[in-house]
Amino acid sequence: HYASEPAAIEWDGRLYVYCSNDAENTENSGYIMDSIVCFSTDDLKNWTDHGVVFDADSVSWIGTAWAPCIVKNHNKLYLYFGDPYWGIGVVSSTSPVGPFTAPKNGLVVKRSTLSGGTPGADSTWLFDPGVLVDDDGQVHLYFRGSGANQARYIKLDTNMYDAIGSAVPINFPDFFEASHIHKYNGIYYYSYADNYDNNYTNPTPTPGSQIAYMTSSSPAGPFTYKGVVLGPPPDNYGNN
Repeated sequence: HYASEPAAIEWDGRLYVYCSNDAENTENSGYIMDSIVCFSTDDLKNWTDHGVVFDADSVSWIGTAWAPCIVKNHNKLYLYFGDPYWGIGVVSSTSPVGPFTAPKNGLVVKRSTLSGGTPGADSTWLFDPGVLVDDDGQVHLYFRGSGANQARYIKLDTNMYDAIGSAVPINFPDFFEASHIHKYNGIYYYSYADNYDNNYTNPTPTPGSQIAYMTSSSPAGPFTYKGVVLGPPPDNYGNN
């Protein structure tokens, strides 16, 4: 597998890791990621390859399956993923290795939701979902990418797939992509890949994307910048 963009969850004592799968990658092509693969371990040393657990070719409402996010709710696992043009999708299962099926025969968030139905009104990337089921049961979805202030937040219904209201912009001046959200001791931590050429603490272009984070006392923000968790990769202008 050409596996990337991992998301992990614990289920009955095992860690399951879900990755985009660039199955047709060659030296001269890539980003042909239309399936998600899964690996699991109970000791972080010995791993089981469960192969493809979801293939976007099995549904008609999305073309690719980038950057999965996996969460638990209703005694099920919900696997979210993005298509950079069409939107965010979700499939669910009672088993971490599937089969995963679509609880909604359509997208959770689609481009027309953000553009008001106007063709071409929203051309930024519609991918990289981050989902949090809060202590009160409210479901929060964070997504989008391409540059400063392009992060978006929207609530989901308790069924895990119907959007509530409109998506709200989140002001991240150095945001690039890869939204991830978690809650710890009442604080919401939003981590992300920062902009290659714009960093809060360094006006000089960054030699690659870093993992930065912000915090808030509310899932909708406002968020306060806290710093970098992990610096840039060794290759210039690469994703971290």
